[in-house]
Amino acid sequence: MGSSLTPVLANVFMAYHEQKWINTFIGEKRLFYRRYIDIFSLFTSQNDAKNFFNFINNQHINIKFTMKTEINDKLSFLDITLDKSGETLKTSIFRKKTFTGLLTSFNSFTCFSYKRGLIKCLIDRVYKINNTWLGFHHDIDNVKKLLEKNTYPMHLIDKTLKNYLDTKYISKNNQQVSSKNVRYCKVPFIGKFSEHTKTKVKNLAMKYCKSASV
Repeated sequence: MGSSLTPVLANVFMAYHEQKWINTFIGEKRLFYRRYIDIFSLFTSQNDAKNFFNFINNQHINIKFTMKTEINDKLSFLDITLDKSGETLKTSIFRKKTFTGLLTSFNSFTCFSYKRGLIKCLIDRVYKINNTWLGFHHDIDNVKKLLEKNTYPMHLIDKTLKNYLDTKYISKNNQQVSSKNVRYCKVPFIGKFSEHTKTKVKNLAMKYCKSASV
């Protein structure tokens, strides 16, 4: 939305004023403070949190904050649920109540690599956000149900999941790493004709450029 400079300038503006406000606040110090779009902060008590919230909410006429506190030892931050109800802090996927589950349909007219990439993206998000295997399996089950509703075949989901986990945990010590001279051939996507063209180009490369890896 708007100019590409808008988020950069907004971040510079906020960072400048934010540091001034933190330095001039005379209440109890924060145990933790980070800002990434939203602000995540830890305080000794809820009263300390409210004091800091009231302070920064009255520093600039055009900047107003809202505050969300934990409920039943759980708090959502962006797309993460933080749960400190157990002995250790657990993280998992968070989705708003307004989440519809609508994704790119498997039957849509788009390149197959994009559809496979969507599956991998969702798996990667679950893997990186969860810090327990129990949470990982729970969120992966939700991803499978979500993809099935968008007509993705289960065998493709399972295969993509297996390949993803293999790349994370199968040792690559025996693989030689070498710099590759990569070339790309870009063509517009026009359904089966694009797939046919890709196959023809690949066959030609294998026939006349035997040293190439395609």
